[in-house]
Amino acid sequence: MKRPSFAKVSRYAVCGVAGAMIAMLGAKAAGLRFNATPSIPLGVYRATGGTAQKGDLVAFCPPAAPPFLEALRRRYIEPGDCPSGSYEMMKRILAAKGDRVQIGGQGVRINGRLVPDSAPQLADGAGRALPRLNADWTLGDGEILVLGDGAASFDGRYFGPISARQVTAPIKPVPELARAIAEGLGGGARQDGFIDCGRHYVTWAIGHMLELVDPQDPWNMAALPISFIPWEKRPVAKTSAQLRTIGKLLKSARSVIHAGDPDDEGQLIVDEILQWAGSRLPVQRLLINDNNLKVVQRALASMRDNREFAGLSASAEARSVGDLLYGVNMTRAYTLAAQARGFQGVLSVGRVQTPILGLVVRRDRDFEAHTKSYYYTVSGQFSFAGLTFPARYQIGEGDPVDEQRRLIDRNFATAVAGAVQGQPARIASAKTTAKEAAPPLPYNLLKLQTDAARKFGYKPNQVKDITQALREKHRLITYNRSDSEYLSDEQHADAPGVLAAVAATVPMLAAIAQRADPAIKSRAFNSQKVSAHHAIIPTEATADFAALTEPEQRTYMLIARAYVAQFWTANQYDQTEIEIEVAGHAFAARGKVVTKPGWTVLYKNDVGNEDIAEDEDTLAADLRSIASGMAGQCLSASADQQETKPKPLYTMATLLTDLTRVAKYVRDERLRKLLIEKDKGKAGEHGGIGTPATRDSIIATLFDRGFLIEKGKNIISSPQARGFYDALPDQAKFPDMTAIWHE
Repeated sequence: MKRPSFAKVSRYAVCGVAGAMIAMLGAKAAGLRFNATPSIPLGVYRATGGTAQKGDLVAFCPPAAPPFLEALRRRYIEPGDCPSGSYEMMKRILAAKGDRVQIGGQGVRINGRLVPDSAPQLADGAGRALPRLNADWTLGDGEILVLGDGAASFDGRYFGPISARQVTAPIKPVPELARAIAEGLGGGARQDGFIDCGRHYVTWAIGHMLELVDPQDPWNMAALPISFIPWEKRPVAKTSAQLRTIGKLLKSARSVIHAGDPDDEGQLIVDEILQWAGSRLPVQRLLINDNNLKVVQRALASMRDNREFAGLSASAEARSVGDLLYGVNMTRAYTLAAQARGFQGVLSVGRVQTPILGLVVRRDRDFEAHTKSYYYTVSGQFSFAGLTFPARYQIGEGDPVDEQRRLIDRNFATAVAGAVQGQPARIASAKTTAKEAAPPLPYNLLKLQTDAARKFGYKPNQVKDITQALREKHRLITYNRSDSEYLSDEQHADAPGVLAAVAATVPMLAAIAQRADPAIKSRAFNSQKVSAHHAIIPTEATADFAALTEPEQRTYMLIARAYVAQFWTANQYDQTEIEIEVAGHAFAARGKVVTKPGWTVLYKNDVGNEDIAEDEDTLAADLRSIASGMAGQCLSASADQQETKPKPLYTMATLLTDLTRVAKYVRDERLRKLLIEKDKGKAGEHGGIGTPATRDSIIATLFDRGFLIEKGKNIISSPQARGFYDALPDQAKFPDMTAIWHE
């Protein structure tokens, strides 16, 4: 069957990082569509050197031709795919690496599920059924399972008259976003560096394919400061071939669809390619957070004018140029000064990197310099209407206290305890309020990195890599470098499908996903708080959970739990506030009774989670029966000495959290407000430094350069880092500059 020919170029799209390009060209060589079931044995085939995945198509060339297999995410193949120019078989891959395959009398099971109509395939050469066949194994690297007529064997296991084939698959990986867009356009034929989808071409960028040209000035103090404005860019050597492919395709296109990642860097990656190519074509912007077919098709139907996003691109470029200017000049200046004193190596300075180092150095020194001091608390045991409970002394006017309003006079505290013990007491006020707590918001990247560090000890760059695999390889989560914790109102309609996917993917979450109510609309669904990104959530795709790595399993479960929690009822409780008068002194108590646990059931074993942590002054006691005016007694009282403690050394989790609140370390009040204003409307960011996409690599760089050291679970600064810190001016050590740049 011939593929329809087309006469004119229609569209073309470029997608950044893992990208795509779309175009319709003139009449093309006729291709063949796969629209029938050819004869092909059930069998395991080895795609050596390939990256065949479940769901891909495989094309088998005739035996007369050299052995050849190609995995294709498309509905047809072109002449030339086989050396003879023809082919006779094409099938969908049913199983690939990590899948469990069982063959028996009932047929073929993949991951425990029976393949429909597979039983007739299990026969000997005379067509007789083979009920006693029994095999059970997990596919390894390069192995795939296809199903057709006849029987098969694999590695010496005999399942019928046809032997498994050794085939070479010269398959180069295609970015998952490009695959997803091609599927959204109806499928296409893989070519060198792009996918031909008929009316469209889909091609991809590989990260930033253009780089700023470093200054060539000599490393000496006389050459400083260096300025390279206007700046120049050049192709990145390792991706120059793909850049040339994009340039050639642009020449024959009528329009462009920009499908870069939905953030400022993704915007710049594609925009700078179009500028480098001198393209003047009209450009539409395709925003995709989820690589699954339904979502991609919905995005293709709602594209926007790319000019709306020019500010994002300009912001990313200005930041990269400014960072290079600052980094080159400061790094050279301090390195040259240190080398003049005998230092060997490079002392790297960066706008974000160095203030992060400063946070750690200052925290270390504060911890080491801390001097113990003491303060005192007074508490009493009270009895009212048969209820006994503790209450804490309330600071009064004129009490001897420190700047944090803590008692600092032992004698005073002891005197208060002695004065109230055994004395009659009265309830000055008692109020019970019904309250509820909403579930934690879904994850952004930083919060996910923080929780993964706290629970599993994963480093930030590990979490980014894990989520990249969950997004691109498995299609199980949405865009993974998001800085948002909110979802659009429209995404609420996807809840039944996403909850079902979670239940199907993770057996241990099936019960809680099935108990979730997709009609509940939590505070997370708020389109006004969603810009380029939305929160990281599961997609409607499913996977064999056992085939995921342990880090992938753990991370997916965190993301899934946070999403499922949105569809559980709120945590409801009654809170009672009590004030007590005794011997002229005031005491207070707070009691809490959970009336409906709601979403907290999902988090009950999550030790150390701030979202479920209780205030230490809140009692898990039912005080609702206490009423104003009740008479009672202070049964006992004590004055207890407490020791002041320094802020603890950083862990990866606490450092990541501080990076979102770094404004509190800015010394200039005006600049502090500017930094907070920068993040206005961003949940989880309160005057932060760096971005979700860059923080992990910056921290990793500080480790690589020997500035940061791991000591158990703590992160501390090295002696070299402290010496370097002391030599730097304050503007380099504190995050003030980010606020100035924002201004």
